[in-house]
Amino acid sequence: MSATMSANPVPAPSWTARLSGFVRPGGMGRSMAHVGGATALAQVIGLAVLPLVSRHLGPVAFGQFGLFFTLATTMAAAGPLGLPEAMLAARRWSEALALLGAALRAVFLMGLVCAGLTYVCLRYDLFGTASLPDWVWPAMAPVVWLISLAMVFQIWLVRRRRFTALAGAYVSQGLLRGGSQVGGAVAAPGLGWLVLLGSELLGRASTVLVMAAPARREILTACRIDRRRWTAAVRRYWRFPAFRTPSMLANNLAAGLPLFLLASAFGAHDVGDFAFMMGIVVGPIGFMQRAVGDVFLGEFAARRRRSAAEARSLLVRTAGALLGLALPATLVLGAFGPLLFATVFGHAWRGAGVLAAAYAPAFLANLVVAPLGGVLNVANRPGYKLMVDLAGIAALLAAFALARGAGLDAARTTLAFAVASVGAYALYFILVMRAAGAVGNVPAPAAVVVPRPPAGDPPA
Repeated sequence: MSATMSANPVPAPSWTARLSGFVRPGGMGRSMAHVGGATALAQVIGLAVLPLVSRHLGPVAFGQFGLFFTLATTMAAAGPLGLPEAMLAARRWSEALALLGAALRAVFLMGLVCAGLTYVCLRYDLFGTASLPDWVWPAMAPVVWLISLAMVFQIWLVRRRRFTALAGAYVSQGLLRGGSQVGGAVAAPGLGWLVLLGSELLGRASTVLVMAAPARREILTACRIDRRRWTAAVRRYWRFPAFRTPSMLANNLAAGLPLFLLASAFGAHDVGDFAFMMGIVVGPIGFMQRAVGDVFLGEFAARRRRSAAEARSLLVRTAGALLGLALPATLVLGAFGPLLFATVFGHAWRGAGVLAAAYAPAFLANLVVAPLGGVLNVANRPGYKLMVDLAGIAALLAAFALARGAGLDAARTTLAFAVASVGAYALYFILVMRAAGAVGNVPAPAAVVVPRPPAGDPPA
């Protein structure tokens, strides 16, 4: 009897059973729809106000804001020192809680460091920042704090699968940012890029508050963990500060490098066009990445703890779905970008549409691959992402050197950046698949003990 039973494997669930589990309340499909709907609403709000804002604020304002905020997001990558991703990889609740406390401490310190680095950039005109006023460097600390705290709380909520809170945070950010942009642009257009900066800060602050609300007890507990315990957790997960921090810096530098390089070679109008089109296209892509990536990552991490094969299957299906969604939109942008931008935002922004069409291949690769990148953290392979980021920076610098040597204009230089980015994303996807294949072979670090820990993650 036992031999017969062992020879007959349990039949795989039917496709109807899998679909039912996917869309049931609390299932992955429902969570994606919930978070995706919220992010879509936030983006609709943002896009709805831009035709009005773009008629009051010109390319120079968008260029200045783009330079400052790209510099902020680049440096903010080092804020939590890679510890949020370590929280996701931690197998025990006590480990994750100790890492949360360490991340919050790191954010405060790194905000001050980033303000000092901003002063150096302004003093020596690094990254094309000559167009920014010298007095803005103290503002970098609160900007970095808000960006970094949002990163920490987002990963914490992903671990807890509190996707409703994530959805509320994205909607809140869209409402406050969009409303303040319209009010500031209409009432005080003379403030220029400061209207955009103030609106972004309001939106980010609301995101942090909404994300922190459902986790306030855990945050307070994490802040009370003594130094010996959270430093022990950091030592056990040292790969994340050692690899993930430089990787995130390199990743954000690679994302902002085209803008910095264009600022060093072309005029304020071209820089403003590029910054504007990146805000139009990259913003919605980033929100959709979080909508899909947050849910996918939470599900992948949970399935990984049960079965490596099940986790790999989820990865492949998600990549195919992303490609099916992204390809039609990318083709439309590449073919009709100039017409779309001129019609919606005014003829003055036709040049931004030209740059958007040139950069469309990079948008496609980004939307398909980037939401899957969290697999490297779950698989405890942060070094792979560093390889991708360094390769991306090298490819962008090479593309810029070739474009300048050939005397290409801003549009053709942007196309060269897109080709370089597609190559980097291809390498990224290969390494994600490799990490997913090895995900079951990663040894679990030892646990960190904190007072009265739960047996595992408490119910979400």
